[in-house]
Amino acid sequence: MSYPDAFYLGDKGEISGALRTAGTAPELSIGGRTNVHYLATGASTGGHYGLYRWEMGTEPSGSGAHFHRTFSESFFVLSGTVSLYNGEDWRDRGERPTTQRAGVG
Repeated sequence: MSYPDAFYLGDKGEISGALRTAGTAPELSIGGRTNVHYLATGASTGGHYGLYRWEMGTEPSGSGAHFHRTFSESFFVLSGTVSLYNGEDWRDRGERPTTQRAGVG
């Protein structure tokens, strides 16, 4: 296994951690049904990583079927179910164990 080239070359660990408590207000609220928390953005990670927490209501919402050309997305569903489009059809996925991965078969 190999790793990509290092982007931090200092001799000591970099002091760059940030604490975000569970009670921190969301950065974005959409239609009173969805809250978005910016946990780690491309801006805060030098473009290396993004992590967002979406708290969605029970009514369907969100964008229609689409894909991204400049980044990929991962979903970790804590509760409930989310419909994901795999390029051909929609698949409902949630926190329950499943034998299928989103976007595959």
